[in-house]
Amino acid sequence: ATTTLSDVHPAGYATNGINSLSLTRNNLTSVGDWQFAAFYGALACDPRPCRAPILIARRSLKGGGWTARATPFSIEDAYSDIGVRDDHNVVAMGIDAKGFLHLTFGMHNAPLAYVVTTAPVLGPAFGSDVGLAFGYRRAMTGEAESAVTYPEFFHLAGSRDLYFSYRMGGAGGGSGNGDQYINRYDAAAGHWTRVASPMVDGISSSMNAYLNTFAQDRSGALVASWTIRESPDWQTNHDLYAARSTDQGATWRSIGGKRLGPPITRANADSLARVLAL
Repeated sequence: ATTTLSDVHPAGYATNGINSLSLTRNNLTSVGDWQFAAFYGALACDPRPCRAPILIARRSLKGGGWTARATPFSIEDAYSDIGVRDDHNVVAMGIDAKGFLHLTFGMHNAPLAYVVTTAPVLGPAFGSDVGLAFGYRRAMTGEAESAVTYPEFFHLAGSRDLYFSYRMGGAGGGSGNGDQYINRYDAAAGHWTRVASPMVDGISSSMNAYLNTFAQDRSGALVASWTIRESPDWQTNHDLYAARSTDQGATWRSIGGKRLGPPITRANADSLARVLAL
């Protein structure tokens, strides 16, 4: 295999790992003949306070370099709920069936920051020399969106819908106390609905699930795996859990076949260690 490197932009933010963390699930995506990258650019400090702009870059998978466009959005250079130095505040993007780009950013137990482009991004035109146009910030379902962390967009084979998963924080912010949600966007209808409300209920039992990236198995079932955290301290992470859904996330069963909820809870979930021991 051969690996090639390409320069996306001459000035990306690199003081911490916010553009390249493992929890940054959707800042690089390919759709059709196009590949997209979303990232924070270098700090701009005139005027102050210093801010890191959000940029979107695109290239053709048939060959050619990257074209980067500015967005109207940025976050401050501060270690806070909206700071670029808090590397929870990752950029995530997804592209729907009509070619519109959906973008979230700057959320560590913060209100949902979600916007959509005003035009498709899969055609020959890609913004302008000034930047990429987005509509106003908006809600998705309008419920359980006040303390969001870990955004993830994903697609499922056999479906034209766009999916979005995130953690909703409980008391104390959500680390060791949060619920996991899944939303689905119907591009034809132009709106979001809740698929799993929540998928994993952790707030009521003072824990939260730290999910890995969703996947599909050979049968097309949606598969999720996660560890449980008991408190804000990472040392309280324990066990590995997994579940399968054959109805695109609406209902779940353990790997051993047991119906889980809905929602999945500490009480009804089976750890893989337990299943393998049966």
